[in-house]
Amino acid sequence: MSQILPILKAGSPLLYQQAKAVTFPLTPETLAHARHMIATLKNTDGLALAAPQVGIPLQMLVINIPQTAPAKRYDFSSDPDHKAFPLTVLVNPTLSHLSEEKIDGWESCLSFPGYRGKVSRHRSLQCDWFDLDGKPQSQKCDGFNARVIQHEFDHLHGTVYVERIKDFSTFTFI
Repeated sequence: MSQILPILKAGSPLLYQQAKAVTFPLTPETLAHARHMIATLKNTDGLALAAPQVGIPLQMLVINIPQTAPAKRYDFSSDPDHKAFPLTVLVNPTLSHLSEEKIDGWESCLSFPGYRGKVSRHRSLQCDWFDLDGKPQSQKCDGFNARVIQHEFDHLHGTVYVERIKDFSTFTFI
């Protein structure tokens, strides 16, 4: 049975630590972590969740980006070619082919509830990961999806989006 995990908030030391790579085959405990992360994400209005955000120091993400914005805080209008990213668990993700072009956009975070800020991110990238069966997966991401992937990838390396805000006049209540 899956459980909803508490999401760590700003200031928790675990949010600022490097997550460990996951080894295969996955242990029953790691598979349970993935199920709990999915249940936790579904219990929020968030689009993605990194394992460190729920106190699991592993390189694992859950992403579920619909075709239309589920909440007003998401600015899909800035990405007219947006495509859904179906519910996916990404294990040991890596990023490559990051575009030289960067775009500024609003970001918020389940670990910083009620706030948002403008962050500059690469417009496009290649994301490679392993699925829960250990099979390699790959996807080119553009626009909003690339932003979400970079935001969550940062969590795996102990970086939170607030550290990437250059103009703090954009760090505001939602």
